[in-house]
Amino acid sequence: MKKYLLPLLATISLSLSAGCWKKVDQISTLNEQRVYLIISEYGNRYYHMKNDLYRSGVYYSIPDPSSNDYFNNYFTFQLKNAGDGYWNLYNVCRGSYVNATVYSPISLIDKPDGVEPSKWLIDDKYIKSHIADNLNLVFVLRNRNYYGLVSESVIKKASHAKPYEYLYPKIYELSTLTLDENSDFPSYLSSFDVDSVVLKRTFVDNVKNTLILPFDVPNYKKVFGDNVVAYEYSCVEGNTINFTEINSDKLNANTPYIIKGSSFNVSPYIIDATTIHPVSSGQKYNGNVIGVYKSMQAKNGYILTVNDIMKCKESNEKPLLIQPYRWYFNSNISNAKLNLIDNHVSSISKIKYDHSLKKVFDIQGRVVSEDYSNFGSLPKGIYIVGGKKVVKH
Repeated sequence: MKKYLLPLLATISLSLSAGCWKKVDQISTLNEQRVYLIISEYGNRYYHMKNDLYRSGVYYSIPDPSSNDYFNNYFTFQLKNAGDGYWNLYNVCRGSYVNATVYSPISLIDKPDGVEPSKWLIDDKYIKSHIADNLNLVFVLRNRNYYGLVSESVIKKASHAKPYEYLYPKIYELSTLTLDENSDFPSYLSSFDVDSVVLKRTFVDNVKNTLILPFDVPNYKKVFGDNVVAYEYSCVEGNTINFTEINSDKLNANTPYIIKGSSFNVSPYIIDATTIHPVSSGQKYNGNVIGVYKSMQAKNGYILTVNDIMKCKESNEKPLLIQPYRWYFNSNISNAKLNLIDNHVSSISKIKYDHSLKKVFDIQGRVVSEDYSNFGSLPKGIYIVGGKKVVKH
């Protein structure tokens, strides 16, 4: 059994547990710095595309349903400016551009390798793609049954049809993004802005919790707790992994931290207007720290547990999975120890040195001397020696 370790917009909106979406009132406000949802409305129901296959049908719901986690798993997309008023559509959930094809049947597909992304023109009524001379394909919901493409000429001839025969999709903009430690972070194309983030993440009081996020967190103590302290990776001395208390109130995007406190605020955590940055799970930071944005197994490194630090191997009988928005330390160090360096400094004359620890690091964790006996020749400043901050006057 697997284990887990520890912008003009209309006032109409859909309040969703996986995000809050606002209906775009003016198409001129569309831009590359937002995430959008394609959805069709008829009566009191909303219709949106399933994620598995474009032609596999639709899901419909009444407004404000009790459970809406599925919205983040459907046709959400980002725009890329293709020039001359056209856009490329990038399907976030499928991690691919959306292309139109005239091959039978006319349909939407993931962009094939080696093929240019289709260009889409978006106006107040249509989302359409110009495929060939005199052939414009219009994106519609057909008979409330499935999304597909119809020739613009056919649409015009069908003006007498029943109102639900062809439903033109509307566009909603993501306002509030919810990130849950039990769900993988989506494969976004580029950075985008949101009005707020809701972070569902578990922290344990009085324990070293790992944290890495795809956005900045200003005033982190206000968000996570007044007595919470954040530490950033600085260096390795022998078999000791040092993390140093940060000097600011801001956590930076895609930076691994240890945060510790005697009383965390209750999850979920709300972070005001911020920019979300695309990331890849398993990406290295500062050389040895592996950020986790999608549930994954730690390989040949160290993970933090409630009992401090533990070695994990790829050959473990029971794979240890790390949930999103955490990290692990990838190293072959034997018997590694974790050291948190608080944000106070000691006088150099008061430090009793361990002669086995020869290196001197600057505050960014860079080696400035291979032997602390040369400390006297270094410029004035704050250094890390023997896992402690020391000041050179």
